[in-house]
Amino acid sequence: MTSITVNALIVAAYFVLTLWIGRRFSRPQGSLDDYMLAGRNMPWWAAAFSIVATETSTLTFIGLPGIAYGGNMTFLQVALGYVVGRFFVAMVLVQTYFNGRFSTAYQVLALRFGSSAQTTASLVFIVNRVMADGVRLFATALVLIELLPLGIPVVARLPVSIGLIIGVTLYYTVRGGLRAVIWNDFVQQIIYVGGAALAGWILLHRLPGGWTNVT
Repeated sequence: MTSITVNALIVAAYFVLTLWIGRRFSRPQGSLDDYMLAGRNMPWWAAAFSIVATETSTLTFIGLPGIAYGGNMTFLQVALGYVVGRFFVAMVLVQTYFNGRFSTAYQVLALRFGSSAQTTASLVFIVNRVMADGVRLFATALVLIELLPLGIPVVARLPVSIGLIIGVTLYYTVRGGLRAVIWNDFVQQIIYVGGAALAGWILLHRLPGGWTNVT
């Protein structure tokens, strides 16, 4: 069994797991609040993992190590921004958000600055997400292409890869609501962290001299 076959089986197992999670949480929802907001009763650690997994895109996970290896540590400052930003959000914004029982952050904008600010911010966010996530989807599809069966024609491999990613994501999102999204993000974050740790361990053990040579 080749390494490509093993990788393909691992990715296939992951897709099956995400579909199962979507089906697992597709039971009838008690209300719209249950479906859209997971009933507001998700564990804090699962929600935290979901947030980190959502903001850590494919480009971040695959691209930034290559940039850093090339000698440019510019993006290291992003980690500091994450820490400062989270303290600000936790101490200032989250209290207002939860005390008002809001469903979205844009409702807070409407309350403080009016509906025009809410609409403008929503449109800017949507346009930004469509463009940015389109690039991320394309980057993810490029990786998945290498694991598709060889029988698929070359011209069809990219559309098939994109369609597979979109189909699986839509399935568990529509079937399971936010609860399925959070638990899938939790699994993705575990894979992110575990994969990075495993890759680091392999690299260190294959370097001449190991960790002592790096330090």
